[in-house]
This record gives sequence, C-alpha cells and structure tokens, in this order.
Amino acid sequence: MGGRDGREYPAPVVIIVYQRGKLSLAGWYLTVAVFWLMAATLSLAFVVCVVAVKPWDLAKVAFLAAIGLLTYCVARVALAYRHRVRNFRTSFLALDETGVRFRLTGTPEIQVAWNEITCVKHEKRLVSASALMSYRLDTYTLLTPRGSFPFSAFDIPRPAQAATEIARRAGVEIRSI
Repeated sequence: MGGRDGREYPAPVVIIVYQRGKLSLAGWYLTVAVFWLMAATLSLAFVVCVVAVKPWDLAKVAFLAAIGLLTYCVARVALAYRHRVRNFRTSFLALDETGVRFRLTGTPEIQVAWNEITCVKHEKRLVSASALMSYRLDTYTLLTPRGSFPFSAFDIPRPAQAATEIARRAGVEIRSI
C-alpha cells in the first residue's frame, strides 16, 4: 500500500474486538449498588428493631427473623450480580489476521487459528434462571480439533455478528441446530 511519500507500507491490520464497555456496564453496576443499598437498609432496620424491642414475644421474633432472612437473600443477590458483572468486564472475543482470541466466562484466554475452525454452530438453548423461569438463549459454538468453545450474549455483545464474521474469515458456514 503506497503512502504519500512514495514508500510502501503494509496493509493495516483490522482487529475487531467484542467486549462490553464501561458505559454498557453502568446499568449492571447500578443494579449491584441498589441491591447493596437495600441490604444495608434492611440490616440497619434489623439492628434498630433488635435494640428497640423491649418486651419480646413470638410475633416480634418472627418479624426479626423475616427481616434477617430478607437481608441475607438481598445480600446474596448482590454478590451474585457482582460476580456476573466481573465476568462481563473480563470476557472478550477478538478477531485479527491470525485467528480468534477470546476469554469467556470461566475460561482462560485462548487463541484459535482460522484454519483450526471447522464449523460455527448456532443453537437456541433453553436456560433455566430458576425453578419458575426459563428462556431461550442464542448460543454460538466454535468447533475445533482442540474442542468446542460456546459463546452467547452472556459473554460478549452482538454474538450473532461475531459468529458471522468468524465464519466469513474462517471460510465455513454457520450451521443451525
């Protein structure tokens, strides 16, 4: 590629990185902060009630036990969301001229060359959030001789776009299941 000065320069390397930015994580940080604020408020209410209650009876003990249980549950939710936000912050998928480099939830950083990718698979998985709630999640999987590497919207933003670009660069098709 020629420059203005007549010298030849190498073609620019196009690297595409799929990672959540700080602004897109702001809502998650706000959610964590709200849950911690609720846990702190309930803890304060518990302490005030314990100190203020003079004649103890079964109804007051049950009320304090309910506040204590609610405080525990809210604090556990705050801890779980904090862990999820940490995973969001560290997960990424990068495409460059050599291949795909990624660190997804619960895995170390991995580099896969373009010629190693044998297939990109797409499936809609049923994810159970609790005993009462489940939903469908689009999951894409890179199939290689080293193993399969699934990713979804839980790991990176725009997984469909990333899978399409991976399939294009690797010269394979996206196989829907």
